[in-house]
Amino acid sequence: SKLIAIGVINTLDSFGINVPKDVSVLGFDNILGQKLLAPINAITQPVASLASEAISLLNSKIKEPDRTVKTVVLGVELIERDSVIKFK
Repeated sequence: SKLIAIGVINTLDSFGINVPKDVSVLGFDNILGQKLLAPINAITQPVASLASEAISLLNSKIKEPDRTVKTVVLGVELIERDSVIKFK
């Protein structure tokens, strides 16, 4: 996602399109070094919590195969940098 966003920004720039003035770019998953490579806004998810919930749900299903499937919703966070226009 990060490399695609960088590619999009570079391609837009080659056509004279300014990010974020003309087009906003938002990445998904705030991968390590994202701030250093390019200041791209990102949606980050709680990977450790996702893994923990997945293991817990899997263990529950193994112990009780007929148990109803549980839906778990975990929040995400917006990391604001410089690839999305700021409205006043």
